[in-house]
Order: sequence, then structure tokens, then C-alpha cells
Amino acid sequence: MVLLVACIRHMLRAAFTGLLLAVLLGKMLSAQQMPTGNGLAFGLDLQKLAREVDPRNAYDRALYDYLRANQRQWDDPIFYVNFLIYLMAKEPEFRCEEAFANEFERTDYFRAAPAWKEALKQIVNTTRLPNRFDVAYVIDTGEYNFDNSILPFDKITSIGMDESLSRSMNAPRNARGCASSILQGTGVSSDTFPWQFRVVDERQEQNRPSFPFGNQLRIPTADARTLFERFGRELFAIVSYQFQAATNGDRMIMVVPTDGQLFGLGKDAVVRIKTHAHPTMSQPGAFDFTSPMTVRIPDMGTSMKMRFEQQGFRAVGVGSRDEAGTALTAARTFPVNGSAAVGQSAFIMRLETEGLRIPEDQGQNIPMGPRQVTFFGSVDFSAATASVAPLRGTAFVARRYDPQYGTHHAQYNQGFTRQVRKAFVGAFRPAASEEPAAAVSSAEGVAVPAE
Repeated sequence: MVLLVACIRHMLRAAFTGLLLAVLLGKMLSAQQMPTGNGLAFGLDLQKLAREVDPRNAYDRALYDYLRANQRQWDDPIFYVNFLIYLMAKEPEFRCEEAFANEFERTDYFRAAPAWKEALKQIVNTTRLPNRFDVAYVIDTGEYNFDNSILPFDKITSIGMDESLSRSMNAPRNARGCASSILQGTGVSSDTFPWQFRVVDERQEQNRPSFPFGNQLRIPTADARTLFERFGRELFAIVSYQFQAATNGDRMIMVVPTDGQLFGLGKDAVVRIKTHAHPTMSQPGAFDFTSPMTVRIPDMGTSMKMRFEQQGFRAVGVGSRDEAGTALTAARTFPVNGSAAVGQSAFIMRLETEGLRIPEDQGQNIPMGPRQVTFFGSVDFSAATASVAPLRGTAFVARRYDPQYGTHHAQYNQGFTRQVRKAFVGAFRPAASEEPAAAVSSAEGVAVPAE
């Protein structure tokens, strides 16, 4: 009896596997509407999910570029099924274990799937994706060498972007795990889908995308002194990179730095230090930063309105900050000054204002003088409309310590600062929707002839 039951189960499993494979391999395809079922998969709009690709997300962008360069992948039914599951996993509320109520629902769903392929293919091929993306960097400099005029870079950190800067680009873990879960027991593999791309340089060698300014700067002593006095030991860079997908089906993405600026950034000036331009792929330019801007740091309950005057990649502006009142204090408005450097889609902005408190200040006697906030952000062009261009990113707030606070960290007693990291959101809006801002100063700053 036990042997008979085992045989029946084996036959049913084999029959289902054969049916699903036959469907996937095109032996039983028919143009059907979306089937019905109790599983979560039946409630998803796959075309909508396919359109919602974030041009700032490295893996999503790499996958779409790969499919555009390798159209024959659409003819592989196993690849196509994995692509459908990848789309499912993009839905934040989707739970893979509840995709289908039973194996019959799963079979019905994938039997209907070929009817959607051309529409999904069209979406992938026509979705607007800029051919470049920006990465913002912070460069902590070392001790200046007076003998050879070299300023070394102690630390180079990429901040505020969603792009991957590693030797590979990986799909979210839940996507690959979801495919394995849904296809378990069907005989259909999830391994043929490019859940990971190798990142290579122009020599076809696997490598993380390069920082085109190297790890040191040769600069005259007088210019180095000017930088230190104005910006301390902190420099910045915005670098534009370009994707190129392999056209031979290899899961390989070439990432090439095309343009970049290395600069100092203060509350009232942006100083260009060095420029990178690729010999053949350079496309210099910066997005328009002159529309009225609002940025909000939810965790701090503060909102700032800014208006910038732009000259090339540099911009300087003024604005105001609204501080919400409490049960004991009234709402207040403070002036804000700032400057920004702008890339193709990203910006680094440094604003200075008074009276700014952060949650970490609570309970401490923090001096309330001017405080700087550095914003690393980007524009969500995929969500931009005629009336608004959304912004998002990370704000670093310079935190002060009461010199009398604590004894367990020596730096507290010396009044040192550190950066507190907060998420921010914001938007550009047409000038007509904002009150006019005060005049702004020149963005030229101090010339540093280091190139």
C-alpha cells in the first residue's frame, strides 16, 4: 500500500512537471486572459511592475540593458518564467509562499503566461532609462607632503546613491529565493536567469567601477593651504558612469567612468580642483538646479526652501528653514545659506543654518551656533512630472558635543564633532509656484589651478 501511494505521488509529480515544461516549451501555448485563482500572483499587474524600474537601481538597470542587448533571451521559456517571478518579487507586499494556492493554480498561471510576453518585451525595450548614472564621493585627505606637493587620499567613500560599486550586481535576495520557492518540484531551474552580473572594466577584467581621480592629488602648497583653510581635509566628487551590457549572452556589464568633478564644497562656494573626461565617451553636462527646491528631513521635523543660481556644475543659493513648534515653543523660521555641485542626476549640497537641533542632542547642552548639513541626493527622473521633480537621499548633520558631556570618550571632552546620518526627501517645482528668493552670490569661489 505504501509503495502504491508513493508510485501515485511520483506519477502525479512527473505529470505536473511534464505539463509545466510542455507549457513553458511552447507545446500547449494559447492566447489566454489572466487566469483566476486564490494565490497572490493572480492579483498582480505585471505590466505595471515592469514599468516601475528605478533608473538609480543598479541591478534593475543592468537587467533591462542586458535584455535589450540580448533579445533572443525572450525565446527561452524557462528564462521568461524566471523573469515573471522577478517581476512578482518587486511587489513589496508579495509573499512567495502564497503565490499560488496549489499546483493547479500554478499550472494555469504559467499556461497563460506566453500571451503577455510581447507586451512585457515592449515595455522593457521602450522604458526610458538614462544611459548614465552618477555616484557621489567624500574624500578624506591625508597629511600634505611638502617635498613632492602631494596630498594623499586617506579614504574615498561613495555615499547616498543606490548604485552598486562592487565587482558584481546582484538581484535582491528575495527575488532569487522566490523563484526557487515557486519552481520547486517542477523540474524548471532558476539558475539560467541572470540573478547576478559580473562588473568589468574596459579591459574586460572583473573589477569594481574605478574612481577616476586616483588616490592622491598633486597640488601647489599655496593652493593646498587655501583648500585646508576653506574646506578642511574633506573634498568631494561626482562621477558619471555608463553601462554597457555584453551582447553575446554573457552575464557581464561594463561600467565606465565618463565624466567627473573633484571639488571643495563650502556654505558659499564650490571650488573645482580637477576634472575627468573619458577620451571618447565623455558627455559633460549637469541637470538644471535653478528651480525652487524644498528638502525635508522627517526625523528632525525640519524643512528648508532654497533657490540656487547655477554656473555649470556649481551653484550657490539662499533660502529659509521652517522649524515646527512644540507645546512650549512657537514655530520659527531661520535663514539658510548654501552651495551645491551638480552632476547628470545627482547633487551634493552643503547648507548652513542656526538653531538646528537633532534627536541626538536631546538632554545635552549643545551650543546652538551655525550648523552645517551636507545633502547627498539625486532626482527621480522616472517620477518627474511638469509640476514636480522628486528628490531623495541622505543628509549628514554635523553634530556638536558639549565639552562637559561624558568622560568615556576622550573626544567628547575636546568638543569634537561627528556626522549624524539622516534620510531626506524633497522636490523641485516650477518657479511660478514659489515666492521669489533673495539674490545669490557668484558660484565661482576660490580658483585652485590644480589641473
